[in-house]
Amino acid sequence: MLGHQIIKMPAPNETLQVMEHFENIADMPGIIGCIDCTHIQITKPPGDRSETFRNRKGKFSINVQAVCGPQLQFFNIVAKWPGSAHDSNIFNRSRLCAEMEEGIHRGILLSDAGYACRNFLFTPLRNPQSVEERRYNTAQVKTRNCIERAFGVLKRRFACLGKTLCISLDNTLAVIVVAAVLHNIAIQENIPLPDEPEMDQNHDHEAENYPEMQAQVNGNVARQRYIREYF
Repeated sequence: MLGHQIIKMPAPNETLQVMEHFENIADMPGIIGCIDCTHIQITKPPGDRSETFRNRKGKFSINVQAVCGPQLQFFNIVAKWPGSAHDSNIFNRSRLCAEMEEGIHRGILLSDAGYACRNFLFTPLRNPQSVEERRYNTAQVKTRNCIERAFGVLKRRFACLGKTLCISLDNTLAVIVVAAVLHNIAIQENIPLPDEPEMDQNHDHEAENYPEMQAQVNGNVARQRYIREYF
C-alpha cells in the first residue's frame, strides 16, 4: 500500500539525521518525532455508535493521531478513532506504542500534557521548579510546535479537512490518510509550503490526570535524568 511506503517511522539509518534536525530547533537531543491528535469534523454518522463520535466540544469528529518530523512530514498516522476517544487512549492502543515499548524505534517522542510521561515519550512538566526544568519546558514546547504546524499546513493544503466532511465514514478515513500521503510527497518534492497557517485550533488541549502507573513513574525518572544531563 502506498501509504505505508510514504508515511513511516525513520529507518535506523535515518534516525540520527532526524535527531540532528530536531536538535537544531531548540537543543533537545534524541528526539525522533512529535505526537498529537487533531479533530476532523464530520456529519453525524448513522447507527447506534453515532454519539461516540461527538467530541468534548459537542461536534461530531474523527480524532486523528499523527507523529511528525522536523520538516513537518508525517511519520505515522492513525485515522479511525471517534471524536470521544482521548489522545492518550489512542496512543496506548496503537501499534506505534507497542513498537516503542519493544524498542523497535530508537529515540524519544514529544507530546503535550494530554499524554502520560513514558521512557520514550516526554511531556512538559506541569510545575517546573528549577531553572533547568524551565529551560526544558521552553525547549519542549518549541520543539513540539512542529506537530501543530504540520496539522495546520495539512489543513491549509487540503481545505476540506478544516471543514465538516459530508461523506461516508469509510471515505472520510480514506481522505484523511490520502491527504497525509500527498502532503509527504509534496515535502519530498520540495513543493513550497502554503503560507504559514494559524496554529491548529481543532484539538482538545486538556491535560489528564493519570494514576501513578509504573510506566509513568519510570517515564518521570527518565525525564528528570534527561533534564539533568542536557539542561
